Amino acid sequence: DYLASGAYVGFGITVVNIDSALTIFEVKENSPAAKAGLKIGDAIYKIDSVVVLRLSSSELRKYSRGNPESSAKIVVLRHSFKDTLEFDVKREEIETKSVSYCGALNDSAIYVKLSNFDRSSAKTAREKLSSLADRIDVKEIIIDLRDNPGGVLGAAVGFCELFFPKGSMIVSTVGRGAKTADSAFTLLEPMFPKARLAVLINGNSASASEIVAGATQDLDRGVIIGERSFGKGLVQSIFDLPYKTALKLTTAKYLLPSGRSIQKIDYSFYGKKSDVQKDKTFYTRNGRKVYELNGIEPDVKANGEKKPRVLKELIDKGLIFSFVTRLLDSASIDPNNFKIDEESFSAFKRYIAAKGFNPQKRAETYLSLCEKDLEAKGIKGEIIEKINELKRRIEGKKDEIIDRAKKFVEKAIEDEIARRLLSKEEFEKRKIKDDEYVKRALEALIPKNYEKILKIER
Repeated sequence: DYLASGAYVGFGITVVNIDSALTIFEVKENSPAAKAGLKIGDAIYKIDSVVVLRLSSSELRKYSRGNPESSAKIVVLRHSFKDTLEFDVKREEIETKSVSYCGALNDSAIYVKLSNFDRSSAKTAREKLSSLADRIDVKEIIIDLRDNPGGVLGAAVGFCELFFPKGSMIVSTVGRGAKTADSAFTLLEPMFPKARLAVLINGNSASASEIVAGATQDLDRGVIIGERSFGKGLVQSIFDLPYKTALKLTTAKYLLPSGRSIQKIDYSFYGKKSDVQKDKTFYTRNGRKVYELNGIEPDVKANGEKKPRVLKELIDKGLIFSFVTRLLDSASIDPNNFKIDEESFSAFKRYIAAKGFNPQKRAETYLSLCEKDLEAKGIKGEIIEKINELKRRIEGKKDEIIDRAKKFVEKAIEDEIARRLLSKEEFEKRKIKDDEYVKRALEALIPKNYEKILKIER
């Protein structure tokens, strides 16, 4: 499993479905796809003789994966070309790089981001952190586990060995009906035994990343910054069944050092009392209260500025992505100095209008349903006219909705341009500068604040 091993054999691309076409969303640096000349925004039409344009990303794998050094002819549709383009791409082993970035924020603080936990995570993190520690006096470390879905439990425990005292219990596993738990302990002396830690989490931090955050909180080894985590604390085993089917069975649950579970779902509604209790109180090593059935609650909440719903709609529909594809095809842009001006923003509004984007579609649908329901009941006249008046007023508000979200939309467009034109490291550095979570973490890591949050006595 490449998610566990941290490597796979393929082209080095990530694909998404945009405008009903299988489109390249990411091309990994120095990958076979990058060397061949494939670009973000290319729609994959064929691989060898197979038309794959309408396939899903999971269906594509049987054509993109293969043996090392085997090659394929990839035919793509590129916006700036009328005809298709052909590329000969050789498959190679691709490292997924679970440690997506590690760098110094100042002369004493390090920021490290993990996208998941695979078998190489702890080793890679140790090497990168060690290299930085040779250059600066490390006093604070920010560990970013936002949007980290988890991965290999042993890798998460191995990562904790960088910071936790040797012999620290990180997590225990209790099976069905078991009276004793199997526990995982750190086995090595830590590389950073005294560095102040901040762990960033959000609603997409799950499983192994929650174990790292939860152990950090329960052992008072650091402060947790962000939003409540996902709450995935169950162990599931897969059993093969006849006719190419399988059964996924919950066989155990994870418990953090305080004894609490992080699983957020309460199964008591099935008629049996759950031993995972909402609001049941547990205590950290320093006596701070923590609770079950909530995932991991942060010590310091941070969620940045609330983004408008229309921005999510634009991103989900791939409109910002496809607009940037066309913009980069038509202009030469310096990602370090580029800013969306009035002309570019107007061009974006014209583009989404041509695509039929309607930010008020939900409201208009509700009004139409209401109108039909009233007409079916024989109600006409003034009420129907009022509904039509609302529809007309909503129609006139479409541009206003986009204009109110202007600064968010502009930033999303600028970020998408930077993502494509900058290296992975440069892009991560750019994001960190304006990251509200990182700002809150640096404040929490100031000694007097850190000690107050963790109830550390001098």
